[in-house]
Amino acid sequence: MYDEIILFINLVTSGGFNKTAKKLTIQRSKVSRRIKILEENLGGSLIKRNTKKLELTDLGLKTYNLFKDNCVQSQQLIEQLIAEQSELRGTLRIMLPPILAHKIITTSLSEFCNKHPNLQIQLFYLLNTLPQDANFFDLAVSTFIPKQQNLKIRRLYSSPLILCAAPKYLEQHGTPQTILELNTHKFMPHLINEIPQKLLYLKDNQGNSHTLELNNYQVAYDNMISLIAFAKEGFGICAAPYFIIADALREGSLIQILPTTHGDDFSFYLVRPEQSCATKEEAFISFLEKFFLDLKQT
Repeated sequence: MYDEIILFINLVTSGGFNKTAKKLTIQRSKVSRRIKILEENLGGSLIKRNTKKLELTDLGLKTYNLFKDNCVQSQQLIEQLIAEQSELRGTLRIMLPPILAHKIITTSLSEFCNKHPNLQIQLFYLLNTLPQDANFFDLAVSTFIPKQQNLKIRRLYSSPLILCAAPKYLEQHGTPQTILELNTHKFMPHLINEIPQKLLYLKDNQGNSHTLELNNYQVAYDNMISLIAFAKEGFGICAAPYFIIADALREGSLIQILPTTHGDDFSFYLVRPEQSCATKEEAFISFLEKFFLDLKQT
């Protein structure tokens, strides 16, 4: 009978059978039938029939006044229960490349944390290898495709590598005007499994492919934060995705060279254990997808 009382309160609040049926997405005849059942249970009429607008009988008015506040409170309690049930809790272990962790922390992670105050985030740096134990992390973002089995992997973001160098490096060594001239310059190779990258693949605006040997270097790096620092200090030319060096280009501490030339795509991959399916993980994935979408629009 309590369901019928709630329906009756909705009927009075809405002001009519048609409005109530539309609000609750049920048939008008069903609303009318359930109100009659309530009247039979209470032993009297709640609504004056044969009137153009909804009018209550004395019993109807008394019933409405007795239960209207309780119905509102009940609805509020239900909404509170739903909100508490959907609130993210627990611990989320995330592995990110240092440069991505830095970008996320300084731009938008606080928004995610404020939205989910009861969720604990443990953030670890990911360089060139994933832990063998997939249970170590809930989610990872990698710049390489892991070789481990039982992982779900998909590309999140890609950006071609562009070439740049510090003004003081270009003042000392000159600004290359052609890809061929790059052979006489110092590059900073990426350390992959502690071994310097040997080759850099480039394409010009005609779609022609070129290969540079990276033997002439003074400093190599294992993460993009180090790359930016070394590049700003003039240790050589670097190849990096635009979003990583965008601030340095805007402030003039790095200068793009050969704008019509770019390297292979630099990609971020979402990695998660195969059995991973928690709501908290899905929430962070949505956060990452928005972060990368915003990158594409800048």
